[in-house]
Amino acid sequence: MNYRKTIGGQIFRIIISIQFLFIFPTNSLASAAEDGTLNWEFDTFGSVSSPTIGLDGTIYVGSGGYLYAINPTDGTLKWEFAFTKYYHRLFSPAIGLDGTIYAGSYDYNLYAIKPDGTLKWAFTTNSLIYSPPAIGLDGTIYVGSGNYLYAIKPDGTLKWSFYTLGGVSSPAIGLDGTIYAGSNDHNLYAINSSSLGLANSAWPMYMHDVKRTGRAAAVQIPAPVANFDADMPWIPLLLLDD
Repeated sequence: MNYRKTIGGQIFRIIISIQFLFIFPTNSLASAAEDGTLNWEFDTFGSVSSPTIGLDGTIYVGSGGYLYAINPTDGTLKWEFAFTKYYHRLFSPAIGLDGTIYAGSYDYNLYAIKPDGTLKWAFTTNSLIYSPPAIGLDGTIYVGSGNYLYAIKPDGTLKWSFYTLGGVSSPAIGLDGTIYAGSNDHNLYAINSSSLGLANSAWPMYMHDVKRTGRAAAVQIPAPVANFDADMPWIPLLLLDD
């Protein structure tokens, strides 16, 4: 064993980036050096989503009713965006080509937030959003909500929606623009789109890309049974040849 580090709270998962080791204790995000030295710890009001990292290194995480933008070097707050109610859970956001941050919430809305932390628009769906969005090469935002997969234009208007018989997972986008999404109706759906691949942005989908390289070095530690949601759909992974 190289070292052991004690951090306040139960650790749910660990993610390694190029420069930092991000640790997720209960209700906080922490950063540690490779030798285990704690760089900083940022406290939140609830469990923390997997982070999204911008081109400038800014870390975006959802927790409780907030989206936080955090400085990666010292863990200080750049800004926070408050949602309608504290208990509305927010999931891992995605970032568009222009730096817009897209995040879905339990309050039925997909939010588009400008890089300065102000609201650009909110699109209301038919149900809870409990999975991260994905962004196509043409800027279309794809997100699952209830039994629907939504395709939303960059201006916040509906492009199309696709109905299934169960809750829809976070989508993945193939190189030819095919949208893949799982559903609790036991089906994997492949849907044609005009996106022609994933957006060339800093973080266009959950865990960065179709190979999930954002979690390549991650250690997943199961959360307590009390936090387990048996109705939450799984997230498809596209395996591509190198």
